[in-house]
Amino acid sequence: MNAIHTCPNCGSENTHHTGVDVYSRIQEDDVGHHARVDRTGVTVDTNMSGNPSSRRDGLIIHLCCEMCDFTHDLTVRQHKGQTLLQITNIRAGADAP
Repeated sequence: MNAIHTCPNCGSENTHHTGVDVYSRIQEDDVGHHARVDRTGVTVDTNMSGNPSSRRDGLIIHLCCEMCDFTHDLTVRQHKGQTLLQITNIRAGADAP
């Protein structure tokens, strides 16, 4: 199944990802690793504070719309055996982190 992601501000199908944050825990509620890949390069640390999942692995895809210049994040998180998708941080004219 394929789906086309649309801008939550204007509905355009012309969105682009500008970076990705990946959070991986060694085990539930434990320490883990955070990797960020964006236009400036790759960083890896153990800072889990931005993880969209409070107890498990998480993923944030930073997106921008070429039609209205709004940016937003698509988060993927795990909770009680489910994988949840959510659009967050919708903002005008700001570069995604």
